[in-house]
Amino acid sequence: MGVEALRRRVPESPYPDGDAGVMACPSCGSGEYLHNEDGNRCRFCGQCGQAIDWDGSTGEETE
Repeated sequence: MGVEALRRRVPESPYPDGDAGVMACPSCGSGEYLHNEDGNRCRFCGQCGQAIDWDGSTGEETE
């Protein structure tokens, strides 16, 4: 397994992306694929495969 693939398995917190209140992936910057069709949070970014740590995120609603 490549070094980059191993890095993406380590969960990282998403960050607020602009004024829209959208959270973005820390690796690729995409906010489009962090939630599924039902609005539930994904454990991995659908764009790049980065593992997402929602517990460490800020700026997102709490459930």
